[in-house]
Amino acid sequence: MSGSNLTKFSLELMDTLKRTLQKEHNRTVSDADLHDQIESMSKVEVMDKYLESLEGKMNADEVCKVVKEVYKIDLDTKPVLPTENDLSAIHSSRRAIINSHLRDYGENVTAKESRMAINQIFGINLDGISALDKARISLYSKGQWLAQKENDLFAVYTGDGDIDAEVVPTKYFTEKTELKTLPNELQYSLSEMGYYFDEKRGNYYYSNPTGQAVSNHFKTTTMGKIGEVIQKSFSHL
Repeated sequence: MSGSNLTKFSLELMDTLKRTLQKEHNRTVSDADLHDQIESMSKVEVMDKYLESLEGKMNADEVCKVVKEVYKIDLDTKPVLPTENDLSAIHSSRRAIINSHLRDYGENVTAKESRMAINQIFGINLDGISALDKARISLYSKGQWLAQKENDLFAVYTGDGDIDAEVVPTKYFTEKTELKTLPNELQYSLSEMGYYFDEKRGNYYYSNPTGQAVSNHFKTTTMGKIGEVIQKSFSHL
């Protein structure tokens, strides 16, 4: 509803975003139009605008705050990757580790660089999660749904430590197509990446033989393969 009080963000965040956007316009923009503009923004865009409003005063507290509100991810509860063990031994909190990474980028750290730091520390790709909003792919990782909508067609589950992944059709996809398994073209694409049909799970599954977390490239490629099939054969659903 245009200009309504219904919003996915808190009033505090909305007010900050509206002030930031208003400064960018060369004319006075109505509160309702600003509201609609914010509601149409991606998660990355909202995070960018909020952190830009801090005018160089970005720190871990502000990063954790906006990530929790926009992405519904509480970084204070997420495990740190083994590659960060050296910093974990020095710093007692996740926020201290985040601040350490932010300092590495210098005084003028950007919102994009803060997301790069989060990916490096926690293995959480905020840019990738934001892109899923329009991809119609759900993602369950780090013990929670990071992206999920009612009309998503496929879901990707990753296990503890991101060492394995499973791709399944959603209930919505099955209702619309009467297919209870992945379409053949997606089965083939995933098989080329090393996925296989796990009889026990009843779905296509991959486990990294090294026992390490799968790479960001592998995750991105998985989403890309699914997205290609959606665009080619199921975008009409």
